[in-house]
Amino acid sequence: MNTQRRWSSGKLAHSLAGTAAGLLLFFSAAAHADSVEIWGATVAQKRILEPAASAIKEATGVEIKVLGMNTGKGLLGLAEGKVQLCSVAETLEKAIEAAKKETEESGKTVQIPANLKYYEIMRDVVVPILHKDNPVTRLSWKQLTDINTGKIKNWKEVGGADLPIRVVTELPSDATRSMFSRIVMGGAEYTAEAVEIKTQRDAINEVSKYKGSIGAVSEFFFNQDANNTKKAETENPAAISRPIALVTIGEPSGDVKKLVDYLRSDAAKKNFK
Repeated sequence: MNTQRRWSSGKLAHSLAGTAAGLLLFFSAAAHADSVEIWGATVAQKRILEPAASAIKEATGVEIKVLGMNTGKGLLGLAEGKVQLCSVAETLEKAIEAAKKETEESGKTVQIPANLKYYEIMRDVVVPILHKDNPVTRLSWKQLTDINTGKIKNWKEVGGADLPIRVVTELPSDATRSMFSRIVMGGAEYTAEAVEIKTQRDAINEVSKYKGSIGAVSEFFFNQDANNTKKAETENPAAISRPIALVTIGEPSGDVKKLVDYLRSDAAKKNFK
């Protein structure tokens, strides 16, 4: 009887040891799986990174984890060492400005590295949007500037109904707001009365709620779901565009280099939206 118990105990110990070894192997493999986390612009997340995720894994063996926030927060996360790669929807100079604004708003003290490397992947067009029931169909850049800065406050001043204008824009660290201000408004500041939201999808939804609203969003997000909005025609719409890019600290290596190289290839571009 004692012999049988010793045999059973030995068998159980051997079984537990085997199970433990298997679990250790599983977790060890998981810990060493090739993956790269990317923070940054939501337009990069939706137009490039998520649509190309499967192709990236197949071509490079690297799995990506994407957190969309905005250009400023993404670059700040890179500077803080939280990620090795970030996505931006601006020039490098303007992305750095957005990151600095983010540090001011958050109360952090973060040094932006001097050796940032910038890799443009594609370009994105931004369009002004109005509520679909707004009779106004076209706005000049001068009118857009005067509206967004608060100089023009009623739609009747630009041929529309007698209706107060409600400006909708993203947070100051957002690349869409920064780019639209720079290209269309000559760098002018938005009115202090502007409604500030977090994402471009939120901007579309906000403009949809009130007939007097106006905003500016990526044409990609507008084409996905315009809700109750429409594009406003304007002069030279192709000029209202911005680069979508990846940024690293210094020259990339390892899995990060694999990602950057692949996303700049013609093969990758077939997967972009």
